[in-house]
Amino acid sequence: MAVDYAVWAARLVLAVVFGLSAWGKFADASGTRKAVGEFGIPQAWVPTVTWGLPAIEALVAVALVPPWTAAPALLVAILLLGMFTGAVVRLLRYGKRPVCSCFGAGSAAPIGRGTVIRNIALIALAGWTVVATLADPQVPGVLPLDRAVAMAVAAGFGAVLVSLWAELRSLRRRLDALAPNAESRPGMSGRLSESVGQTSFFERSS
Repeated sequence: MAVDYAVWAARLVLAVVFGLSAWGKFADASGTRKAVGEFGIPQAWVPTVTWGLPAIEALVAVALVPPWTAAPALLVAILLLGMFTGAVVRLLRYGKRPVCSCFGAGSAAPIGRGTVIRNIALIALAGWTVVATLADPQVPGVLPLDRAVAMAVAAGFGAVLVSLWAELRSLRRRLDALAPNAESRPGMSGRLSESVGQTSFFERSS
C-alpha cells in the first residue's frame, strides 16, 4: 500500500510540473518564442513549437492522472525531458546559456548545470513511476477514495502556490529593472524613496 501511495504522489508531482510548465509557456508566449529560437529550433518551426510544446505538456499533465493513460503519458514525459536535457547539454558545451523559460516568465534564469540535474531527477522519477505504474495499473483505484482525492487537491493547491510565487518573482524582477530608470528621472527619485518608506512602515507595523 505504501508503494501505491508513492506512485500516486509521484504522478501528481509530475502532473504539477508539466501543468505549471504548460501554463507558464502559454502565459508568456513572447518569452517562450524567444527561448525556442535561442535553443536552436529553425525559424520556420518556432511558432509551431511555441504553441505545440505547451499543448503537449498540458496533455501529459492531464493524462498522468487516470490510470489507463498514466503509463503512455509517463513515456512521453521521459521523451520530452530527455530531448530538452540533450539540448541543454549541447548548448552548455558550446558555452551558450540562453534563458530557460521552462515555466514562463517565472523562470527567467539562464540554463546551467542545475537545469541538467533537475531534469535528470525528473527523468529518474518518471522512469521509476512508469515501471511501478505498469506493475500496478490500478493506482489510484486501489487507494481509499478520500485519501486519493485529498492528495490530488493538495497537489493542485501546491501548484497554485508555486504559480503565485513565480508571479511574485517575475514582478519583483520587473520592479528591480524599473528602479534604476525611475531614479534617473527628475522627480521620480523622491517618489521612489517615499514608496520605499511607506513599504517599510507597513512592514514595521505588521
